[in-house]
Amino acid sequence: MEHVVAAEAFRRWISTLVLAAALPVLAAQKSTAVIDDPAYTHAQRLVTVEVGRRLNLYCTGRGAPTVVFDSGLGDGTKAWGLVQSVIAAHTRACSYDRAGLGFSDPSARPGTSANSVDGLHRLLHAAGIKPPYRPWSVIRSAA
Repeated sequence: MEHVVAAEAFRRWISTLVLAAALPVLAAQKSTAVIDDPAYTHAQRLVTVEVGRRLNLYCTGRGAPTVVFDSGLGDGTKAWGLVQSVIAAHTRACSYDRAGLGFSDPSARPGTSANSVDGLHRLLHAAGIKPPYRPWSVIRSAA
């Protein structure tokens, strides 16, 4: 029982940490914040998720759970450039480019939510990243 309580406390802590790190990034959308980490200028790890198709994965930090950053509105790993290093100071943090975005190969399947989830599942499995996972996604306004 103590293990369950400790795991839940850790999940709450990491959620709070992610939220605290994400808020300045969201506020910075209208500012002059610059992501100058060269890691975001080229593919980091191209993982084969099926024959002829690879997804770009960028993981930093160590520990569990693995926080997985997912971007909306056509963004890629760079969208998390101001947040990922903050989270990676406490646990493993991974961002990735969805199919056809950033440095990832396109998919022959439609870009549905189900296909995106399947692609992420295949990516994490092929990259050998074991649960627990803590997904984090922000869909930014185009305005």
